[in-house]
Amino acid sequence: MLEATGDYWRGAFYLLEDCLNVILVNAAHAKGLPGRKTDVSDSAWLCQMGECGLLKASFVPPEPIRQLRDLTRYRATLAAERTREASRLENGDERDTARMGRRPSDGLVNSLRTGR
Repeated sequence: MLEATGDYWRGAFYLLEDCLNVILVNAAHAKGLPGRKTDVSDSAWLCQMGECGLLKASFVPPEPIRQLRDLTRYRATLAAERTREASRLENGDERDTARMGRRPSDGLVNSLRTGR
């Protein structure tokens, strides 16, 4: 039994999943069960609940799907960063041209948007 709290469970779960039958439990589900759950007796309480069949295992995708999800999240992060940087450059360009009294140039911003 392993309680999923934030990202802290990942290292232990990935390390133990090949050699043990590890069950990942949703923390909100475990907290909603009747009984006394304190930080001191947390692991013993989770084991007792698991033995009684009161806890459901959370879905953890296989390794290839996890890698694909990580790459997809990374791609989304890069796209958001590119958009943020283009916006920052555009705002700075507009501010600089207003000071100099020139017309704004969209060359760099357009090349960032089109990816060329």
